[in-house]
Amino acid sequence: MSVERPIFGIDQAINVTFAATNLGDVPIRLTALREDTVLLINGKEWPDSAFTFANGAHSTAQFLPAGKSTLFTYQLTSLFKMPGLYRILWRGKDFEALPVEFRVAANPF
Repeated sequence: MSVERPIFGIDQAINVTFAATNLGDVPIRLTALREDTVLLINGKEWPDSAFTFANGAHSTAQFLPAGKSTLFTYQLTSLFKMPGLYRILWRGKDFEALPVEFRVAANPF
């Protein structure tokens, strides 16, 4: 998981990119990486995670083959309207991504 830069101004587009690699020997359902996951923002589950991750453009494949990766991006600007430090974490039943931190500031530059 990543964002484009460490500091954003209020109302600047904040795109969050999610990536996963199947390190196992068997294919995994792509729904396990989308609908069955949650985004935590400063330690609190974002209740619309599954709805958002299930929507938008994504692969029509049902499975992620062993050794392959998938990547998807969502613009989540509306979740980060207030100035402050944000720590986001993406997790599912069988995985947890490393957290990403960034700041939103009223007049950063």
